[in-house]
Amino acid sequence: MDLLGDKIPKPKDKVLWIRYWAFGDVLQAAAEAQQFKAIFPDVHLTFLTKPLYADLIKEQPWCDDVIAGDKRPMSAFKETLSNIRGRNFDWVISLNHGGHTALMCCLSGIKNRVGTVSCFPFAYNESLEHFYSRIGISTTVRSQAVISVSSNTYSIAGNLLSALPKRKVAAIIGASCDDKRWPLEHWVVFLSKVLQENWGVVLVGSGSEEKCFSARLKKELDHPLVCDLTGELSIKELAGVISRCDIAVGNDTGPLHLAALSGVPTIGIADYDQFKKIGLDLPWFSGLSAASGLDFAKSGKRSKKLLSGISPEKVWSIFSRYKETEELSKN
Repeated sequence: MDLLGDKIPKPKDKVLWIRYWAFGDVLQAAAEAQQFKAIFPDVHLTFLTKPLYADLIKEQPWCDDVIAGDKRPMSAFKETLSNIRGRNFDWVISLNHGGHTALMCCLSGIKNRVGTVSCFPFAYNESLEHFYSRIGISTTVRSQAVISVSSNTYSIAGNLLSALPKRKVAAIIGASCDDKRWPLEHWVVFLSKVLQENWGVVLVGSGSEEKCFSARLKKELDHPLVCDLTGELSIKELAGVISRCDIAVGNDTGPLHLAALSGVPTIGIADYDQFKKIGLDLPWFSGLSAASGLDFAKSGKRSKKLLSGISPEKVWSIFSRYKETEELSKN
């Protein structure tokens, strides 16, 4: 399939970069798009993603344009495809691996198509892995912050957090499933220590289950320096709020990627160690895992019991180290 040889984008080429979902994957795709734009600064880069994420991607300085679209249902597929065909792109680079996106790329009229899919191998001229290898894009190492917010978004976040002290921690309490969620009692012990240091605590997440979890957590903490914004923020507002925090702590979920890729010192909590594999290899990121990625590869199963083994004291130890660094940098 690698038919492009040594061909690379030329200055002023119009490049379409595709990643629809999920949140963490979109952010990692953004990190790779940033690398691409650094290598080819004179191309015009358009990022295609779901409407939910479009406003945040629009604020990124490396992104020239955004298409808010989707591949399902068929009406959205047709509308998105029509939008693509009307823009005369020279290249498409797809980080979605499904058949719908492959078919869209095949029908796009774009000559140079990079991507990976098994069901429609003819859809692309070159595999994503091969293309990345020859131009020098890493899927794991992140050497600089990727996500930024506008001054307006930052200001709005400041207003939302105005009742809290200057020093704040973002508590990312959500997860895609219960087995990936750090236990409530561990959060209570850890955040009680944070509050004793007169830090503000910002609870962030989305969805009804996470809203219920955060309400229980806030009730247990029973402290005026806790601000619960779970389910209250757009994606762009969430980025602004996290960028206002000094440290972020949370489960392996989209907002954890957001915090880390925004340059916020971040502590990740996971049952299995997959942080480097999923693009969270950053100088300001520390991951705590109960088991190795090899264990997960063997079992293929998650267990909430594993997360219970990561004690609040372990998280506090890393938090204290980050806190001291933050205090030294401000003195």
